[in-house]
Order: sequence, then C-alpha cells, then structure tokens
Amino acid sequence: MAEPKGPPPQPRDYQALSEPVPPERLRELGSPAAAGDTASPAGKAPERGGRRVNLRDRGSIERFYPRDAFERDAARNADAKATVLHGVRIVSQPDADGGFEIVRAARNVSEGDPMSDTLFLVPYAAADSAALVAAGEYSAADQKSGAEAGKARDYEGFIGAVIEAAEGADFKRSIGRDDDRLKGFRGG
Repeated sequence: MAEPKGPPPQPRDYQALSEPVPPERLRELGSPAAAGDTASPAGKAPERGGRRVNLRDRGSIERFYPRDAFERDAARNADAKATVLHGVRIVSQPDADGGFEIVRAARNVSEGDPMSDTLFLVPYAAADSAALVAAGEYSAADQKSGAEAGKARDYEGFIGAVIEAAEGADFKRSIGRDDDRLKGFRGG
C-alpha cells in the first residue's frame, strides 16, 4: 500500500503561524487582544510623561500604575528572550510632604547604571510560575486555585517596593552655578 503524498493531516484547531488569529479563537484562548487590549508591543517603550505621587497615599501610586499594567509588564518581563524590561522609574527624591515623580519606563536588559539619578523598578509575577503544578507524568501542568490571590500579593508587594525604594532614594544633589564639580580644566 502506497503512502499518501502531501503534508500530514493537521488537528482540527491547527492554525498556520502566517495566518492572523481570528477574534473568536483569541477569546477562546483567553487572550487580552480579544478584548481589544491596545497595549504597546513588548519592544516599544511606554508613553513618555509621569505623574507626581505621594509616599503617604498608596492609592496615588496604584492609580498611576494599576494592577493590569503591572500584570502586562510582569508578563513581558517573564519572557526568557525579552530584550527590553518594562516597569517604573522614580525620577525625583521625595519632598518633605512625601511627593515624588514617577514614570512608566522601559530599558534594555543590558543597561545598568548603579550611579544613575533615577531608580528603575521591574515587576515580576512570582504567582504565575507558582500557580502551576504537575498533573502527572505525561500531562500538562494544571493551575492551582488561588493563583489570582497570588497575583494580588505580587502587585501589593511591588507597590510596597516602589514606596520603599522612594523612601530610601538618595539622589545626587543638583549642580549649581558655583558647584565644585564645575570648576577646573574641562579639556579642549
């Protein structure tokens, strides 16, 4: 008996990578794109501009960086091949009232500047990996119940880390006209 020629038969739900995924399939898969999510692609930086928030008003930070933004950034950062990290940047030291400037930010994974005048914080969701348990020797992993509570804890922990980082921020003082750092030969 001769073998049939041509490509092997594909499963019923097979879709070629070059074809666009229909919205009903996206909904079936639970993709945020099915709900019209217009998040920027993983390699594109967030919109510029920040907001003044307050250390003593946790809600001001949560309004600036809501949980859905945290989950989207944490998912992007979880990609092992990600070349861009997404998060927030604290750009000013808190004033006497606790107010400071914060912006949504992205940076290349190879960037690292410990002497920078800003603090870059990257969200990771520990609940995503902890939510999966082995279901058996040859089956896919199952999701634990309570994974949603773990995501909420991750978000609360990240907001706490933003507050803690802002409280401990030690920015260089600004350079003034008579600053010693401006005196002396500059080459040329």
